[in-house]
Amino acid sequence: MNKKFYVELYVKIYCDGYPSLEGEYTGDEIFEYLISDMHAAKNPYKDSIMKGDHTLWYFGCNEKLGVMIITVGENTFERVWGMGESSFNTVRDFISFCRNNGVFTEEQCQKLLELVKEGEKVDDMYKIGEYLLCKKQGVEYKKSENKDFRKDIKTMFSSVKKGLEKRGYKVYEAKDFQKV
Repeated sequence: MNKKFYVELYVKIYCDGYPSLEGEYTGDEIFEYLISDMHAAKNPYKDSIMKGDHTLWYFGCNEKLGVMIITVGENTFERVWGMGESSFNTVRDFISFCRNNGVFTEEQCQKLLELVKEGEKVDDMYKIGEYLLCKKQGVEYKKSENKDFRKDIKTMFSSVKKGLEKRGYKVYEAKDFQKV
């Protein structure tokens, strides 16, 4: 697959410093980006980074904002989300769009969907390191009890936003940065 597609893939985690993809890329390059390690999962017991934290997972379970845009001919897939709005459904929709528009091969789509299922086992970017440690040690990972982490993030962000606005600051949200 040598055809290039315009793509914007960005997810804000921690204080940034993590790779994004913007510009013209082939389906293979986009696929490789999504399955590559983000190098952001922290070992919960020592000061080190765990290997195996696929970039795709952060699009499904980050607590901050993100963007997934791809244009194929006249068709465009665009999702922009803010604090606490990440979802693996968005990632599935992106994969489906790419499948239906010939961006990825069927094998690539299957691999990405397998990674989505695995990421959903964790569903919280701050728990990815724990999950990877369990996986490495052959121990069953038990999903966090905090089923409402997205709601918690939205509530926290709303409170901070109101406090800043009360002091005269303008607070921009992800939707404020969508393409015009």
